[in-house]
Amino acid sequence: MDWKYLITTAIAFAALLLSWLAKRDARRANETVKDYHERIEKYEYYPTLSIQLRAEKDKICVLLTNTSKSNPSPEFKISFVLRISANGQYSVDDEHSTCSGAMLKPLETREIYPEQINKLVGNSIPFLVTAPSEKTNFVLRAHVEYSAPHPRSEKSHESVVCKFYYEKSTQALALEQA
Repeated sequence: MDWKYLITTAIAFAALLLSWLAKRDARRANETVKDYHERIEKYEYYPTLSIQLRAEKDKICVLLTNTSKSNPSPEFKISFVLRISANGQYSVDDEHSTCSGAMLKPLETREIYPEQINKLVGNSIPFLVTAPSEKTNFVLRAHVEYSAPHPRSEKSHESVVCKFYYEKSTQALALEQA
């Protein structure tokens, strides 16, 4: 073996290693750019919805707000999970309540009173009144699924979980502060 042959072979292997590393870096950069592009596209076409829960006397109200300045949401669906227990003697578990709506325009806020949830809450209030407050549990989770007006848009999701209690002095439901 000649020393010239060893040097040219070592240079060829070094070039092969460098090209392999460059290809790996290029693939990573391409994936990063693709992720950024998807994020930008989402903010360009997708609405941004925010969901809040609030108590009004003996009813639950859902505030759904489209905070986007230019993108409407053609449809939305809200799913609820309700858990109420009082004094270990009364319990409600409901995971199948839904409510849906159409077109939520940009910067629009909609108040929604879910009928099925409010019926269950209304039936539970006598048990919440008689039970000691430390032995009651009232948790409601709302999950909204919505899409953009873009034809092949994926569904986006937002969720909120709130704990409520029955305030005996005002005889109304109240939102428990975290």
